[in-house]
Amino acid sequence: MSAGKAGLGATLRAWRDRLTPAAVGLPQGGTRRADGLRREEVAALAGISVDYVVRLEQGRVTTPSAQVVAALARALQLTHTERDHLYRLAHLEPPADGQISRHPSSTPPALRNFARDTFPVDDHTPRLAQWPVTSDAGDAVEAAVVSDLRRATGRFPGDRGLARLIRDLTAGNERFAQLWRAGAVGAHREDHKIVAHPEVGPIEVDCDVMRDGDEDLKVVILTAAPGTDDDTKMRLALVAGVAGPAH
Repeated sequence: MSAGKAGLGATLRAWRDRLTPAAVGLPQGGTRRADGLRREEVAALAGISVDYVVRLEQGRVTTPSAQVVAALARALQLTHTERDHLYRLAHLEPPADGQISRHPSSTPPALRNFARDTFPVDDHTPRLAQWPVTSDAGDAVEAAVVSDLRRATGRFPGDRGLARLIRDLTAGNERFAQLWRAGAVGAHREDHKIVAHPEVGPIEVDCDVMRDGDEDLKVVILTAAPGTDDDTKMRLALVAGVAGPAH
């Protein structure tokens, strides 16, 4: 393979072409010239502009930021080896072993931390969900979150942020401290939840958790059964929006 075909732009195109819409939860939709993702789809998944994706693939941008590289790696579902290769193509050092990557979101970590969301330390803790969500399997969800953190401490023993998170939750949330002391172990499975929307009322949804092979990335999908009143209410809720994060 020539240097040009192995460069950043060509490599991104190759990875985009191999990934189907279904693999990232997108509808196939209409006539497609190729099986892979469109540039618009990659841009939406990575949270960057379509124009920037075009410039990357055309080689007009060769030094994207670490945040952009991390976002692309997740959007394209790269393996750890492929992710590291992408960093090097962008003239960046891959994330250090033993440290959890804090990319790709520009949102403060406290606003996107499921453990803090599950085990709030005080009334001012930001919440992940736009609307309050309750689960039929609350105890199992809590055990799964604690189990995830316990596994993470084994994989990233030198990560200071992770250690600080566990200290904060242990000191500030008695339920977390109880499960942590007990060595709780659980796994994220299918669940049934109730979304409390302030305008359309309660919405019953099914919750599915998708994970990559190494379980570094989990995607939580909430869906209402098609054709039901809950499906209608969910669509209305998305149109109505929300003034701010739920507390």
